[in-house]
Amino acid sequence: MNLKYERKKSTKAWSALFTCAMGRAIHSEIVENLSAQVFLQDLRRLVFHDEGPDTFISDNGKCFVRAKRELKKLLIEGRKEINDFAVLQKVL
Repeated sequence: MNLKYERKKSTKAWSALFTCAMGRAIHSEIVENLSAQVFLQDLRRLVFHDEGPDTFISDNGKCFVRAKRELKKLLIEGRKEINDFAVLQKVL
């Protein structure tokens, strides 16, 4: 979608849509690009906003594959803060 932010200026944006398979709840956020970093930020906001899901199901979009790879890499490197966050929020 195109977002207007001044009289004649606009920028491209996307909508990140998270749905619950059990209760059919919907969480939507406007994102600036489709990078893995932006996805991880949105995921973090989702988990802080709601209790957080037990399982994620997604297509094999590039940002999801990269995000999964980055999360695994951070956990392997021993980033305790990320591991503690994931365990506390029941993300992994």
